[in-house]
Amino acid sequence: MGGIMHNEINFKYQEGRLSIHSDKSTGSNFWLYPPLCLTHKELQILYCILQGKSVNDIAEYRNRSSKTIWGQKKHIYLKLGIQSDVTIYRDLMQKGIILFEKQKQITIG
Repeated sequence: MGGIMHNEINFKYQEGRLSIHSDKSTGSNFWLYPPLCLTHKELQILYCILQGKSVNDIAEYRNRSSKTIWGQKKHIYLKLGIQSDVTIYRDLMQKGIILFEKQKQITIG
């Protein structure tokens, strides 16, 4: 995951923000504004979590134990004030770390 995830994050990193989810049919996008308090590894794990990956998926991808990833995830949640997996998007949106953006559709004619 190191090289692949690093490249994916760099590819999706634009203007100080990281695309989490994009829906071209509706022109909507979720943007993550990476908090400076996170290390690059923590950002990679947070990115995977926001992509819907489980702790086991992340552990397998990063070639680490699930216990290690679980501990890192817990530390990230504490740093960012995230209450649970259920509230992650709400908590991050309330803090301005994630923003939802719907692009204006221009019609000609």
